[in-house]
Amino acid sequence: MAILLLVILAGTACGDSQGSGISADEVVRNALAAQARVSSSHIEATVQASATGTLQGAALNVNLSGQDSGDVDWANRKAKSLSQLSGSYNGLPVSVTAQTYAVDNYTYSQVTAFGTAENWTRSPLAATHWATQSYVQLIYGLLEYAEPDLQADEPLNGVDCYVLKLEPDYEAIKADLGQQYPQIAAVPDLGQLFDHLSILVWVARDTSFVTRIEIVAAAHAAPEDLGETANGETVTVSLTLTVEASRINEPVAISLPPEALNAAAA
Repeated sequence: MAILLLVILAGTACGDSQGSGISADEVVRNALAAQARVSSSHIEATVQASATGTLQGAALNVNLSGQDSGDVDWANRKAKSLSQLSGSYNGLPVSVTAQTYAVDNYTYSQVTAFGTAENWTRSPLAATHWATQSYVQLIYGLLEYAEPDLQADEPLNGVDCYVLKLEPDYEAIKADLGQQYPQIAAVPDLGQLFDHLSILVWVARDTSFVTRIEIVAAAHAAPEDLGETANGETVTVSLTLTVEASRINEPVAISLPPEALNAAAA
């Protein structure tokens, strides 16, 4: 539950810039409006996550490292990505690689776990898929549920960028979570769960495109924090997530590999 809440918050989480003459609120408004002008992009993401403590009477020790590299053609509704996850779960090694394509309203995927590749599978995309892509939702969630503060401007990959430091509005997030997840009997006080939370967003000065998101968080949770009966258990979670967007609106070619053409229905 603690890990779930941390991931949800990361996806839904004013002053003037250092001499730039623009306010943080203006940068946010421009960045949100700019998303409508994105027709394609390349996405690189990395995540480092760990969880330690006691869960359901057993010791928990998880360390995971993940990378994702992909292209999205928003205009033609196509995408591809290569995801890799490695690490350990209570001393057991974890090694998973996944190739995923979204083409012609279907998603095609092949998972390789512990060196063994599974067959390609195919499943229809949800009608809301392209309207709820994770990177776009992450941008909207972060900028709409946080108070922004402009830091010193900083170049990123040769592009001059505004840098926003975001302070999450925990009460607004809590209210929204209560609406989105009514099965949660009582949404906990999110501000009390986090020992540390840093959210930085890079926004290109010339285009207002969001080019980088960095989230560093540390949290803890016990059953009583989640409205349950105390039993002495506690889980501590840490997360570092970095997402970068580049080659925005540049031509991208996405086509299924031949071995995926005969994918079995999932």
